[in-house]
Amino acid sequence: MSRIYERDRIQKFSPTGEVLGEFGRSGSGPGEFSAPADLSLDHDGFLYVADFYNHRVQKLGAEGSFQRVIGHAGRVGPGALHYPTGVTITARRELLVADAYNYQLHWFDLEGQPLHRAGYHLFWFWPRPPRSPAGFFVPTDAAEGPAGIIHVADSGNHRVVMLSATGERLGHWELPDPNPDIYSPEQVAVSPDGNRVYATDLGRDRILVLEVSGPR
Repeated sequence: MSRIYERDRIQKFSPTGEVLGEFGRSGSGPGEFSAPADLSLDHDGFLYVADFYNHRVQKLGAEGSFQRVIGHAGRVGPGALHYPTGVTITARRELLVADAYNYQLHWFDLEGQPLHRAGYHLFWFWPRPPRSPAGFFVPTDAAEGPAGIIHVADSGNHRVVMLSATGERLGHWELPDPNPDIYSPEQVAVSPDGNRVYATDLGRDRILVLEVSGPR
């Protein structure tokens, strides 16, 4: 039997855990996935899936009907994605993609038009510092608080970064004892009041609870 993360599908459950349906299969065509890594719902019920090995995001209807591809495989230029791992819908009704191996966050409108990016591209002929305060090193997830503040799991740098709604860096918090061999924290969530950020620390098998000071 294949392991669950190799089944390349989306499953739908009731709040009590009842299986309501599933859709998707392995492949690179419309509505097919290769390691779906994350998903998010917008206010109109459309589903956005980070299609990791296909280097794209897919927009689907709530029952799995294919709508459009967002982004394309690549390392350079607007809309280029390289192993996206996280997607979230912001209060500004924008799609925020954690583009892990382009070392960037990428904003799109909900119809797939690229808007802007944060972080550095990295190329052998144009080295940029992913470990600097302005860079990311394998950003794997992002979550927005109620005031529009964005918190980013900057996993290769072992830190959680705080950004404004438009991507300006406000500060960061570093893990005090990271496992240097494991990229972590990996995922983040924000409490409804914006006072706390929760982060999964894969390297230490724990959940971190961070108190937010300043902007929430």
